[in-house]
Amino acid sequence: MKKIIMIFFTTILLAGCGQKSTEISSVSDTNENTEEIVDISATENTLSEENNITIFGEFTSYTQSGEEITQSIFENADITMVNIWGTFCNPCIEEMPYLAEISKEYEQKGLQVVGMISDVIEPNDATAQEIINLTGADYTHIVLSEDLYNNFLYQIQSIPTTIFVDKNGNWVGEIVIGARDKQQWTAIVEEILKEVQDNA
Repeated sequence: MKKIIMIFFTTILLAGCGQKSTEISSVSDTNENTEEIVDISATENTLSEENNITIFGEFTSYTQSGEEITQSIFENADITMVNIWGTFCNPCIEEMPYLAEISKEYEQKGLQVVGMISDVIEPNDATAQEIINLTGADYTHIVLSEDLYNNFLYQIQSIPTTIFVDKNGNWVGEIVIGARDKQQWTAIVEEILKEVQDNA
């Protein structure tokens, strides 16, 4: 089963990395590049009509370093920035140093950054680790599991895709498709943190 999921998911993402995705509706361009923001509250393919959507559901997986992990990871911060990336995806890798900097700068402000490696199903993957080391992206990275795939990731059409969730795993803000530079990410993070912390 894992092998079938891996082949299917990698095929989809190979076709989508760095390209525009029109599979999820209500897409608006944010600049002239292939970057998009999708507001899933307005999409035809939304998971629910309610505001509180636990986007990743209950799951068990492993970190890249081999530690078992569940949805309880989201309880560690006001907001978790989940960046879905692949070892074959250049735009993913290019933005990882920015995410590493944001992870450090906003850790005390209520944000944690988590990477989700879309094409790795076993911990301690050599290629993933080399990328993490080279980019300085030393925040937590989660490998793909059947739970994660079946709960949500099968819907992802393009990477990098970044999703923000609160302590309960409910999505907040917008789903961001495509890479961003540090300035763009900082603006997005500031806005979402303010919204969530103001409403706490």
